[in-house]
Amino acid sequence: RWAGSNRTRLPRIVDLIDDSKWDSNSDRGYKTSAAFLIFLIDRYGVTRLKQVYYASSAECARRFQEVYGTSLEALEVEWQRAI
Repeated sequence: RWAGSNRTRLPRIVDLIDDSKWDSNSDRGYKTSAAFLIFLIDRYGVTRLKQVYYASSAECARRFQEVYGTSLEALEVEWQRAI
């Protein structure tokens, strides 16, 4: 719900996985991340998420491609359409 009502102000997921761009005080960033993770669990199950959850920023995009069979950017578009 929160993500849908704040759609135009959501940070990009690719920015949230980049440790150098993360603002640890960002309430919006935390809520966006949580909404995206809930989407992934609801749509694809928790097992896949566990396979990418601890990936470093440098390997995250590659891990999403391997585990989900599509790019992180494509998953973000799918999530945006769903909210």
